Amino acid sequence: MGGVYLRFQNAEKFAHILKMLGPEAWAIINEYEIGSISYVTLRNRLAEHYQKLNILDGKKSVKQLIDGPDSLIINCIEILRENGYKTGLLTNVGYKDDTFTETDTKVNKEHFDVIVESCIEKMRKPFKEIYLLTAERLRVKPEECIFIDDLIQNCYTADDLGMTAIELKGGDSKTAVKTLGWYLGLDLLS
Repeated sequence: MGGVYLRFQNAEKFAHILKMLGPEAWAIINEYEIGSISYVTLRNRLAEHYQKLNILDGKKSVKQLIDGPDSLIINCIEILRENGYKTGLLTNVGYKDDTFTETDTKVNKEHFDVIVESCIEKMRKPFKEIYLLTAERLRVKPEECIFIDDLIQNCYTADDLGMTAIELKGGDSKTAVKTLGWYLGLDLLS
């Protein structure tokens, strides 16, 4: 979702933040993504790490780096659906608050036939089971899927399962959409 459907104001800054986080911070993020802790808890626990690394003001969060939906991706999804393609969203996401009733998924749900959220499924990318679950819910074989992600390790898993993987590098959705169009023989940039 973040990095593909949602654009980052500065994809390079976000990538830099991810690289700087150590194992302890990643463990906290994993807890959030599998639904063990909420965003509120995640934000509070990561604030200390951000301050140590001097990468974000402790009162800010990575969410503030999100610019909103990517218009090229939205247009692409609409063209795909008009042409009869199924669309699915597989996202590593957690719960909004400590009620654990609402996820942090910020998408137009009408854009997708299936939405698979890591916190609900208690598993996350890049583990293969969540990819297979998504394909199963879409009622397609993995080799019939084209998977787009901004993190290469998530693309490797998709590729290992027989999916066609497209890495959306550095916020360059135009190249990713053009590549998807090439695979499908469609102009997805119109």
